[in-house]
Amino acid sequence: MNKFDIVNIVARGHLGREIDLSELEKDISTDEVYIKGPGLYFKLEKDSPTITLARSGKYIITGCSSVDELNKERERALDYLYSIDLLDESRDQSFDIVNVVSTYFSNIPLNLNSLVIQLGLEETEYEPEQFPGMIYRPSKYDVVFLIFASGKVVITGASSIEDAKKSTKCLTDVFAQYQAAHA
Repeated sequence: MNKFDIVNIVARGHLGREIDLSELEKDISTDEVYIKGPGLYFKLEKDSPTITLARSGKYIITGCSSVDELNKERERALDYLYSIDLLDESRDQSFDIVNVVSTYFSNIPLNLNSLVIQLGLEETEYEPEQFPGMIYRPSKYDVVFLIFASGKVVITGASSIEDAKKSTKCLTDVFAQYQAAHA
């Protein structure tokens, strides 16, 4: 039985103005707020997704596991930034999903050395001394699969949940061919 789950959705937006991050850090009154590198990171609640603001006004929300959760967190973030007078209105100029990370579980234990040969060296990377999974970049899909010997797969790089789900067709085909070759 195969199982598909969304692990993380990353989205970006733009507030339409530059931000003094040092001043903003003083104004944000949440449990977790800090500046690291070029961004100000904060969470509206302890276990909520992370919001990262850049000096340019661009922002990223990461840590959501559904589009509904993402949209609610976006609204909450914009409302909060409006409430502390960073924004003139509770709106942004743009917002879109840039990466969906998901997992796919197959009950098929895999010999990754055999799978690399099956898939070909052009689309795969496998260096078990460096990383325990095989990296597979199928040319037909704009995603990257991290395939592990247990049959667990991490799918990253999809720009929508639909694209991530569609990419699992590739996995079912690969695993069916693998099973047929090793039956």
